[in-house]
Amino acid sequence: MKEVNLNRIELHKLVWDESLPSLANKYYITYTELRKLCDEMNIPLPKNGYWQIKRLGRKVEVTPLPAKSLGVAETKLYLLEDGDMPKTSKKRTNKVEIEESNSNLAVPPSRPQKLGPMASEALGNLTKNKAEHSRYRNLVSTDDGIFNIAVSPKNVQRAIRFMDSLVKIFSAKSYEIFFKYQFTYVKIYEQEIRVSIKEMTTRTMVKMGTWETSDLVPNGLLSFRMGKPYNEVIIKDNSRTIEEQLPRIIERLETRAEKEKLQSEESAKWLAQYREEERLKKEAQLAKEKEIADFNKLIADAEKWHKSAIVLNYRNVVETNAIKNNSMSSSLLDWLSWARKRIDNYNPLTNFADEFKKNE
Repeated sequence: MKEVNLNRIELHKLVWDESLPSLANKYYITYTELRKLCDEMNIPLPKNGYWQIKRLGRKVEVTPLPAKSLGVAETKLYLLEDGDMPKTSKKRTNKVEIEESNSNLAVPPSRPQKLGPMASEALGNLTKNKAEHSRYRNLVSTDDGIFNIAVSPKNVQRAIRFMDSLVKIFSAKSYEIFFKYQFTYVKIYEQEIRVSIKEMTTRTMVKMGTWETSDLVPNGLLSFRMGKPYNEVIIKDNSRTIEEQLPRIIERLETRAEKEKLQSEESAKWLAQYREEERLKKEAQLAKEKEIADFNKLIADAEKWHKSAIVLNYRNVVETNAIKNNSMSSSLLDWLSWARKRIDNYNPLTNFADEFKKNE
């Protein structure tokens, strides 16, 4: 995080240029804390309807900054950088915050807008594709490497406008969109979430000659989907269209990414702990095995020493008797020398001290 010092004038300009929820996503501060800070610094905030008017490109009236502060003239904020997590609040989102969140939309999706490159590519792709060649029956769908959309031909324009607004929000929030295999992903808080736009279908009985079968028929309702099939979340047209639910969709995506990030961190923490426990178990097992091996060697060395002592005593008796009986010969001397060397090599005490020096 990067430390940023702001005076009243600078913060006043900031909160009238960009909504509080958007600023809370850029700085390490919650929406509630930011409102409280503005109160303490006597900085007026936009009233209800301000962001909708500004979003439509109309002239808006900015409330001037009062001359006096309520005691706080400067503040310090922390600008989030790559990899930093926003400071979240567990309180329920209020109506004012929802309205300000809507300011992230450049223009209402239902209004004609200039399409971005990704939306233009998807539109061209859907226009050339035919429903009968789609991987989804009765729907036209985008090819691999293009934002996943599967809708009936009559819903192409609407799906594209919605997708364009969605992509522009992702871009404004610096969320990366990428393609893996035949799927579309958005990266939020370093978490990869699969996303798609599909038209809902209804199973309908279809007569085929003398017998009937069922088929999935598009019903005109659009849906936004996040996640893989086993944990997929579907947000669809209901009393509100998915265009009207865009703030909720972004919130659900961010909440999901934040949850997955925490789960990933917990999993990484658990895995690190598990590996450390396994390492300690392995060390303990190796120490135990070494202890047994060392003791077995001790017993073997003791047996070898005992045998070498017996053999050495026998060799010395042979030498003593030869001297006593005056029967020493050159061949016996050779044998006595050979026997001594063999006994020294066999006796574990011969190099006993040297073995300990090697381990120091």
